[in-house]
Amino acid sequence: MTAAAMPLPTDTPGTGPAVSMPQESESLAVARLLSVDEIRLLSALGFMAARSGHVVPAIRIFEGLAVLRKDKAFPYVGLALAMICIGAYGDAANVLRERGMEACPDDPEILAYLGLALQLAGRTSEAALMTRDLETRAELPAALQELVNKVAGLADGTDVDRPRPAPVTTSTSKSTAGE
Repeated sequence: MTAAAMPLPTDTPGTGPAVSMPQESESLAVARLLSVDEIRLLSALGFMAARSGHVVPAIRIFEGLAVLRKDKAFPYVGLALAMICIGAYGDAANVLRERGMEACPDDPEILAYLGLALQLAGRTSEAALMTRDLETRAELPAALQELVNKVAGLADGTDVDRPRPAPVTTSTSKSTAGE
């Protein structure tokens, strides 16, 4: 019996017999195999691997996370950053535009890192378009706002120390990897 045809147990014991579920539900069942903490750990390992020059393992980790958390930005950002580490800026931009934006439309992280990838690829006017709308968003975490301001500054030639809006504090920021 293939994995696609294997019956999966129901979520709650005693609610009925195990049934064969459609493909989408099977990927959700696979996603439940890992806890939120395990997803966060894998994400952290992927980012560390990319920064350490272990790009192939980083890409494998983030490809797997993109299957498990396809509706979150972090796997696509991780893939793009791994590609940026080896100078594949155009490929990083393509991943974010084609996969990241499809999975997470209008996500500020996807847009900010797409702006970065485009800037690094020498596509300055496209980078400016990606970051222009983000510059005025009040809900961006400080680190992401800093990236947006940096990319926007590079795109318009003013470079580094652009004034940025005062941060809006609503709650303590925490990672959403794996949630």
